[in-house]
Amino acid sequence: MPQRSHRRRRTWLILAALALLALIPFAIHHSRQVEASITGSSLRTITPPGKNPSTRLSRQGRQRSSTQDQPTSHATEDLDTFFLPPTDLSQVSMEEAMNTLLSHYRNICRETAEGPIQFHYTIHGEPDPIFYLKLGGNFISNCKFIAAMAGMTLEIENDQLTFTEVEDGPPSQRRWTVPPDFPSFLPDLTELGIPIDPFEDPFYSRPDIRQLLLGLGVIKENDPVSFLPSSSTLILRTGAKNIVKIDGLVSKAISDTPYQTRIRFPDDSTPNLGMLVPPGGLGLLQKSGASIGSTSDIQFLVVSFERGFGREIKAVSFTGDLPTDEAQALFLETGNAADLGLGELLSHATFNITRQSYEQNTHAFTFKGKDGSKFQMPFLSERIDAIGRKIEIPPLKAE
Repeated sequence: MPQRSHRRRRTWLILAALALLALIPFAIHHSRQVEASITGSSLRTITPPGKNPSTRLSRQGRQRSSTQDQPTSHATEDLDTFFLPPTDLSQVSMEEAMNTLLSHYRNICRETAEGPIQFHYTIHGEPDPIFYLKLGGNFISNCKFIAAMAGMTLEIENDQLTFTEVEDGPPSQRRWTVPPDFPSFLPDLTELGIPIDPFEDPFYSRPDIRQLLLGLGVIKENDPVSFLPSSSTLILRTGAKNIVKIDGLVSKAISDTPYQTRIRFPDDSTPNLGMLVPPGGLGLLQKSGASIGSTSDIQFLVVSFERGFGREIKAVSFTGDLPTDEAQALFLETGNAADLGLGELLSHATFNITRQSYEQNTHAFTFKGKDGSKFQMPFLSERIDAIGRKIEIPPLKAE
């Protein structure tokens, strides 16, 4: 009887050992999954109150990048001339907005041969949820805008971004001088996710500024608001946190002052030939062939998208009539030259202007005439402000 018990115990031990061996691959797989989950997310730590100058919870975030070994090619203060494409975000946290902004920044750096700064950010306190963000323009103004719309202040020191919650207080009255088109800068109710049924409201018109600010979550229901179009003055009475949000909206509206791309042709034979390309629009150049030494007249459409320190330019030369407004609008949306409906006699090209090629005659427009002949003209491009001043970009760092 003891021998049978001993054999049974030994059998169970063998079975248990086999079961453990079978579980080892699953344990390894689970360990790798956990490791991938940790390395695939941004670093975030929570420190208890009393271990930080702030008595509130603090979180830290770190930009991840596949180009961390690439030397940084610019300084943080240079990024007030580093432009990003327009992006709309709705119903996001401040961290989601910052991660989106940093992702766009890294992508543009990669596409324009720039070495990105590896930003770290720390959050002291609890950011407010962000109802809607219309990003675009330079990197620094976007960082400040995100902070303001979350009810935070921002301090920037090299690669460190520190966000701190604004302490709210009793309401006070403030007034701002805003751009004349400030109400149109604010998103409409449909952009805020508030549906408008034309059957229920057939006479719908854009709501007043108070409704828009309320929809953005930057004022409270009982906060008095008035806007004086004659003097472009916004007046309201609200708490300190909402005042910071309005400050952010006004600053962003001012920093979004329209800029244009100016294209110049350095050839001495055409000193007066040039063009301006408005933001989000098409530029048109028409010139007789005799004025540039060609047997064919030239005309072409140009669209320019500011990217990083440079820009992406799409140019299409064509013969015949100007494309319809609908065709031009479609081309602006798709970037596809075929959408212009110009037929076969055209040439088109895309130029990526970076700091490396900014002041070099490395790009040239190609014009195709009715007889099929081609003519090339080197060009330079630059960014100018609303009154025609050139916006200088920082020089490349010396090797």
